[in-house]
Amino acid sequence: MAQATSRVVKLKDIFCGLERDSKRIRPRDLHHEKPGRPLPLTGEGKSFYAFNIEAVSKEVDKFFDQPLPEHLDKISPVLLNSLDEPPDASEADSDFFGYLEDAIAIPPDEESFVGDFVVVVLKLMGYASGRRRIIHQRREISFEMCGQKVDAKMDVCVMERGALKYLLLVQEDKRHLYKVDPEPLNQLIAEAIAAFYQNNILRERAGLARVSDAVIPGINMLGSAPTFYKIPVSEALVKAIITG
Repeated sequence: MAQATSRVVKLKDIFCGLERDSKRIRPRDLHHEKPGRPLPLTGEGKSFYAFNIEAVSKEVDKFFDQPLPEHLDKISPVLLNSLDEPPDASEADSDFFGYLEDAIAIPPDEESFVGDFVVVVLKLMGYASGRRRIIHQRREISFEMCGQKVDAKMDVCVMERGALKYLLLVQEDKRHLYKVDPEPLNQLIAEAIAAFYQNNILRERAGLARVSDAVIPGINMLGSAPTFYKIPVSEALVKAIITG
């Protein structure tokens, strides 16, 4: 499995230049008789068994189902073309470089400022534009596992306003926090399952039919370097996790 490395990157690289690190999570077997490896939920020792899930690398055009844009007209050219902050940067551009510097400075034994940087980038890219979407940090959601309530905390998520639907999940790679090396993808998978579970609950409350399956988009961040994922989740998988 290829992994993104922590480095200083141009904003254009973050969302328009990843050819090696785009992946799709594909469940190979959803029968609960064949458990896979334990997936930690919170870094506090909790875990559950997924069902032979693997990461499959995709070419960038195939992953996004379209070519990446050649130009990002709404983004400052300074951010797109500069690795370091120019001395004559505007106040807005200078703020961006400040968040970038904090994101790539990963302090030992404590959480970094990656989440703050992600929010800045998502807003620049229009993920919270209009009146339909909003960005949250450190949102905790729950789902059932083996008859018990368990929690998954998202570093950043994009939602429909009014908490109607989880649209995008972002998780920081936190391996620097733990002596035991947790697979960073595990937390993102847990959050995707929880988001699917909660989305169906929200649909029922709104008088809508439950969906049988969905693809939850997610991003894993190591410093300023992202890895993109599409995580398919189904009612069959959720039911197997609930019943154990």
